[in-house]
Amino acid sequence: MGRIPGTSDFKGLGHYRSAEEIPGIKVFRFDAPLYFANAELFILSVHNACGLNPVLVRSKLNERAAAESKSNQEQPVDASKAASDMQLRVVGRRVADASNDSVMEDPTEHVVTQLTHIIIDCSSIPYVDLMGKDALAQTYADYSTIDITVLMANCKGDRLWN
Repeated sequence: MGRIPGTSDFKGLGHYRSAEEIPGIKVFRFDAPLYFANAELFILSVHNACGLNPVLVRSKLNERAAAESKSNQEQPVDASKAASDMQLRVVGRRVADASNDSVMEDPTEHVVTQLTHIIIDCSSIPYVDLMGKDALAQTYADYSTIDITVLMANCKGDRLWN
């Protein structure tokens, strides 16, 4: 999702050409109940929207820490320290193609920004069961291990957590 300039509205990047992403922040909306049948789809959708799988990043950080530890012949390097030393970046720029009203990746221009926050817009999630709650918790925990803050917005307490 991206912000419409001059407003506080966020709309889908694929549907609104004027929507702009905020550097370092990904806003994700899941338009379905979050329950046992689609909990894994939710997690994969967050990874795809962010362009970043935190489990793979964590394993790469651990490999890097082990290699540095082995090459330096010092005490093992803490993986969380390596994570803070390594900056995670999202590379890309979305541009609108006026001829077919679609949004595509511009191969010639890239904007490099560090991903610091993921905001999950829960306004379109009418129901969450136990597996859905676990998917949210797993998403939060996985991204927290690589120093990316996950926030939830527009949670409807009476319907969301029944």
